Amino acid sequence: TEIDMPSKKDLASFIKWSGTLPVLAIGTEKGSLVFFNKQNQRKIPCVGKHSKKVITGSWNSDGTLITGAEDKILTVSNSTGDTVCDSFIVKGPPQQLIWAKPKKDKVEESKSTVEKEVSAIINKKMLILLNIETTHNAEITFSAQYGKIIDYQWFGDGYVAATFTNGIVSIISTHEVEIGNEIHSLNLFNSSIEAMIINESLGKMAVAAHGTIKIVNMNDWSEVKSDEINISGDVGRITALSWTGDGQILTCTTSNGGFYGYLMVIPSLC
Repeated sequence: TEIDMPSKKDLASFIKWSGTLPVLAIGTEKGSLVFFNKQNQRKIPCVGKHSKKVITGSWNSDGTLITGAEDKILTVSNSTGDTVCDSFIVKGPPQQLIWAKPKKDKVEESKSTVEKEVSAIINKKMLILLNIETTHNAEITFSAQYGKIIDYQWFGDGYVAATFTNGIVSIISTHEVEIGNEIHSLNLFNSSIEAMIINESLGKMAVAAHGTIKIVNMNDWSEVKSDEINISGDVGRITALSWTGDGQILTCTTSNGGFYGYLMVIPSLC
């Protein structure tokens, strides 16, 4: 199937499948969005969602898409392209925009489980948390000594792990009374971290840089030296880490086109 953009001169800059619907969202360099329903082959072009290049976005479990662009605007759409609420202006081009999993109290836990809050990196210096219903937002900043934010991941009951250019991993809480409080920090590398992945079933975190993957025990935030992986040869930059749900296999890809898989847990024969 070929999907044409609204203009022949407009190129795709962002692409993301919904996890619950047969709908593909495509963002373009000129700020348009295209929604393609694989089931009925229907294509819905939406011009003017953004005024500049679409660079990030995420679907929630309810089939709602939020996108961010170089125009510093966050736009929320449903699966047929309708704008479902007012757009949000942020302080810089957003990166790694995802639906958040903030810590909730017992009253909030009894309500709908559909995600209503999003998070993103802004200017590589801070994380923003935004509730699209209440428009309440919070900015989380870090020590300037950590350098620029590279990546972040939600885990547990409202906790975030963020990685930095100076080799630091910072663990923070997002509970309302302690939002932004640093729980722990680790200095794993002397230069920029390249990739990170958390496996909650194992209670471990993998952090990579310069051909080395270090494993951290999240129970006490100690480095598991015996699990460290060193990739031999000139592999280039480690571009991504992925972990199977059961924690058995950890994979990584590299800028030189390499793909590596490692057995981290020996399967039980019983």
